[in-house]
Amino acid sequence: MSPAPRRRGFTLLETLISLALLAVLMLTINTFLFSMTELWGGKRDQRLFDQHVRAATRLVRETLEQATVAPGAAGVAIKEVPDGLGATSRG
Repeated sequence: MSPAPRRRGFTLLETLISLALLAVLMLTINTFLFSMTELWGGKRDQRLFDQHVRAATRLVRETLEQATVAPGAAGVAIKEVPDGLGATSRG
């Protein structure tokens, strides 16, 4: 009697294990890509915020310099201004 011919292909257990490994690999790659995207995006947003802050600061500084440059101007005087709550603050 000759031995039974061996079937070719994968067993159900082998297929399930390979799918589980593939799922773990995809989850790892997905987590890595999302974290890197947030990291790179965060830096871009921070640079954009810094550019806006510098531009606004420059505009305020130039406006104050133009407002205080006049004949006999001694500079900017800071005075106490009521804040509407009964207290005063330096502004």
